[in-house]
Amino acid sequence: MIRTATIENLTIYPSNIYFREMGAILAAHYDALLISDAVEIWKDEDGKVNVRKPSVDGRNFTRYVLEPKYNYIILMRNFDAASDFIAQSPVARIEEFEESNLECTNYLEVIEITEEVQGVHVKDAELIFAGGRGIMNRESFDALRRLAEKYGASVGASRPMVDQGWATWEEQIGQTGSIVRPKVYLAFGISGAVQHITGIEKSKNIIAVNLNEHAPIFRYANYGVYADDNSIIRNMLNILDEKSN
Repeated sequence: MIRTATIENLTIYPSNIYFREMGAILAAHYDALLISDAVEIWKDEDGKVNVRKPSVDGRNFTRYVLEPKYNYIILMRNFDAASDFIAQSPVARIEEFEESNLECTNYLEVIEITEEVQGVHVKDAELIFAGGRGIMNRESFDALRRLAEKYGASVGASRPMVDQGWATWEEQIGQTGSIVRPKVYLAFGISGAVQHITGIEKSKNIIAVNLNEHAPIFRYANYGVYADDNSIIRNMLNILDEKSN
């Protein structure tokens, strides 16, 4: 289900595969200014709408103050981040539609729709196995997926894994991804940058496995394992496979 919101002079779309492709075309068609990959939207004390978006490397943020005389199209990385703003706007018009019924405007044609996420989405998961930069290669991340499947866990990832193409955008956790609240968050090879911690700090239990004993994530973890995360993943898989035979 895809949700969009129209509030006075701005329209909010999710920053997904559809609207990232269509953003510029929609902005030109509706004579609007485009702000893509936004992570936060709110009204300040003067009643002006503010939008925050990260830089490409995720280390810095830019804040935009919207002027009422212009029309805007905002693409939100996490559409739920706009929920409070929408709720505070009595004139907001919310639309919901199935992905299969998506109409792209006359300029674009949907060639294929594929399901990116299987199982429980990380935002709703109670158990998450997440991988970060410490995961050495695609094969190791695939091993993490198999391990998560054996435990019935959802798979999460830090941004470098998504940039590598080993994880999907929907699996990204952090300030520029999803905010999660699982009962157990098991982090393999995640250093604990502040952008990622923002996404996991509401977890009930954080277990960190990292070869760097000075990794910042150990300061936030309930339990820490100083070890090679790749070896831990494969050893756990081997133990489970032996028990099942």
